[in-house]
Amino acid sequence: MDSTVIKIENTFVSLAQVKESRGILHISRVYRAPLPEDLSGTVAMAEPEGLAELLLSELEAAGMSAKRLDIILGAGTEHFAEYLMNASANDRMRKRREQMEAKSLLLKVDAPSSAWSTGFYRYNGTNDSLSASAVFATKTGFCERLVIALEKEGYTVMSVSSSLAAFAEVAKTISSHGDRVMVLCAEKNEYMMALFTEGRLARLARFPQGTEGPEPAAPLLPFIAEGTKVVLCGAESKDRRLRRALEKAGAEDVDSVSSRMKEPHERVALSKELAYHDELYPGVFSEVALIGDIPATKAPYPFYISKEKAEQKLNFNILTISAVALIVALFICAVSPVTLALAERDLKATKQLLEEPYYADAAAKKAQYRAFISEFTELTLAEENVPRRDPSYADVIEELKESVLANADIREMVYEKGNGVFIEFTTNDPESFDKAKNHANAKTKMSIYEPSVRKEISEGEWRIQIRVILMLSAWEVQ
Repeated sequence: MDSTVIKIENTFVSLAQVKESRGILHISRVYRAPLPEDLSGTVAMAEPEGLAELLLSELEAAGMSAKRLDIILGAGTEHFAEYLMNASANDRMRKRREQMEAKSLLLKVDAPSSAWSTGFYRYNGTNDSLSASAVFATKTGFCERLVIALEKEGYTVMSVSSSLAAFAEVAKTISSHGDRVMVLCAEKNEYMMALFTEGRLARLARFPQGTEGPEPAAPLLPFIAEGTKVVLCGAESKDRRLRRALEKAGAEDVDSVSSRMKEPHERVALSKELAYHDELYPGVFSEVALIGDIPATKAPYPFYISKEKAEQKLNFNILTISAVALIVALFICAVSPVTLALAERDLKATKQLLEEPYYADAAAKKAQYRAFISEFTELTLAEENVPRRDPSYADVIEELKESVLANADIREMVYEKGNGVFIEFTTNDPESFDKAKNHANAKTKMSIYEPSVRKEISEGEWRIQIRVILMLSAWEVQ
């Protein structure tokens, strides 16, 4: 069954329609759009409904037909911290360290722990005595509201995950290309890096600098040692400045990930019309996660898993329990009647213990908790039936003509119920338009963004498309 992977980064959102077949993830369609300033980075966390509306618009514009969604959160909507610890630590010590690192991360983002969801990712460390781990965090309320807003429109959100953890899983397919391999996802404003030593993940990092930085390789220098091979992916994988800087820093080889590479092609393949555009492979490679093929202990889905996926895990547990029950039954048949009688006596004593007031009080609290959960679920479902008023755009159009579109020649204007107004125009003064757009986004109830890249149709004359959505306040909902 097809599904759509939505990757939300700090400045852009990308979509990929995928289908898993025999362990291979086939990518049939890709799409990318910039995020407007009022829905980028941490601002998106405060407006999940607005972000969901934008995602719905981009899904329609991209022609993504799959109704199953896997959402990958990147910089701004998730926080990440890496730490090293003793490789010989037992489970208790690891658990305690995980709690400490989660608390430390949440203190850095100035957020109460009750409002955040955390997930952990373990991997091999830099040497035999150390192992590395990572902790990820995102707002639980942000995930819940985003999922509800998307599912109201008929989509099913299968998971909400970390883009960095998902990238690490995809990068593993290239880890055998040398004793020391750095897989680098290059974007204009960000790097994601996965470093492998002898085929094992050793370090994982995200850097808030990309190819547009004055020294593009600066944050990567501490990780480039003798024999390091760099494999590039991402939209800026062909950037010449970055390649020259990596080679100058001592990288043994710098190349782009390609569908001709055996290991990646066996796991991530382009299909349909994309299959004939091999040059797209480096950019598409990092847009997806290897869905459904990750061990539970390292699953890049620490934030949200749908009921459907949870039920799949439950079915597996039922099969496991059934096998255990069969073994127990065979054992009971083999024991003596005296041993069985002793076991029944212990069971009776345990039941009597559970009837004491302390345990009864716990049972009552558990029943009360279940009642609260049931009531919350009913309220959430009932919210779908609340009609929302589609605001009038008459005054908005007049305001736009006096401000954002003051120096524009309007070519097309279309109103779409629920999706605001689509406007196409030309202008000789794009700088004034940008200033007016940013002011309107910051000071008014309007959300203005460009659904497609602007184009210079003649010298000094630009064709620009915008979508204008009027944001309703809570008291404006009928």
